[in-house]
Amino acid sequence: MRELKPVTCNYRGYEIASSPPPSSGGVIICEILNVLEGYPLSYLGYGSAETVHAMVEAMRHAYVDRNSALGDPDFVENPVEKLTDKAYAREIAPRSIRSKPGFLKDLMPKGMGESTETTHYSIIDNDGNAVVSPTR
Repeated sequence: MRELKPVTCNYRGYEIASSPPPSSGGVIICEILNVLEGYPLSYLGYGSAETVHAMVEAMRHAYVDRNSALGDPDFVENPVEKLTDKAYAREIAPRSIRSKPGFLKDLMPKGMGESTETTHYSIIDNDGNAVVSPTR
């Protein structure tokens, strides 16, 4: 068993600690919060169209980054430092909040895209034996 250092970030004075890769959750939570930190969400109002729009756009960017840059660290070099950096969030923020919703294909980096292959499979035989395996 190996122990991995958690992904950490700070959001408006709160220290966030979450799972590191191969889980992508901690990285994208920090990326989303870093982008949202640049917006006056309390001023915009809970549940307002502007607040929801800011949250959705920040999430869209984070999920595109997750799908195009993150993976199992045994096989992929994960740019955790970059994706959780507040300077990177400041680059995303102006693109993130636009006057109308964008399209995910417009955010996808050139040459990147979702894999069309099977990512894993599970087999259970008549005796109840089970095997789960990632494919590569």
